[in-house]
Amino acid sequence: MASNGASNAKELPLQYAWTLWHTAPATGGGWSSNYKQIATFSSVPEFWRLFNNISPPSLLDAGSSYHLFKGKVKPAWEDKFNANGGAWAFRFTAANKQKGRDDRGRGRNDRRGGGGMEEDDRTQAATAANYAWYHSVLNMIGNNFEFSEDICGLVINIKKGGRGKIELWIKDAKSKNKVTDIGLQFKQFCGAARKKNAEIEFQSFESQLKKNGRKGDKLKL
Repeated sequence: MASNGASNAKELPLQYAWTLWHTAPATGGGWSSNYKQIATFSSVPEFWRLFNNISPPSLLDAGSSYHLFKGKVKPAWEDKFNANGGAWAFRFTAANKQKGRDDRGRGRNDRRGGGGMEEDDRTQAATAANYAWYHSVLNMIGNNFEFSEDICGLVINIKKGGRGKIELWIKDAKSKNKVTDIGLQFKQFCGAARKKNAEIEFQSFESQLKKNGRKGDKLKL
C-alpha cells in the first residue's frame, strides 16, 4: 500500500493536459503558420522531462515561436475553443531607444564599453523573454489563474535584436470582468508589473481580423 501511495504521489497529475508546439522561421524571413507538435504532457514529471530538454525562448531563431495549449486545442484563432476569445500581450525589447542615442558618443570613445552595453542589452532581453515564458507557463499549468477554465494557452514570439512578445490566449473576449482579472494576474506572472511604465494589451481575435482594428477595441493595463 505504501509503495502504491508513493508512486501515485510521484506522478503528480496536472489539472489539464498540455501540448507544446513550435513554429520555425518562414523561408525568406517573417512568420510561418506551419506548426509542429512537439509533445503532450499531463503530469509534473512529464513537464520537467520535456522542458529540461528544449531550448529556452532566448535561444530560438528570430521568427520562431513556442505555443503551449490545452490538450488538443490548436494554436490558431480558427480553433473552436479559441474562436470567441482574444489575447493579452506583453512586448519586451532589448534596449530603450533613447538609451541607444545617449550611448552613441560614448561608444565612439570607448568601443569596449559600447560592446559591453550591447552585450548587456542582449542579456537583459534574454532574461525578459525567459522570465516571461517560464513564470507564465508554471502559473498556467499549475492552475494559478483565477479563471483557469478560460485559459487557452500561451504563445511566445522571438524577433531580431532580442525583441519579442508573449501572449496569453483566453476563450471569452466578451466577459470584461474575467478579461481584466486574468490580465492583472498575467501582468504579474509575465514580469510586466516589475518593469517601470510597462503595459500589457488585450484585443479580441474578432477585432484583430478586421483590417483596420480600432484602438478603442484594445484594453490596456
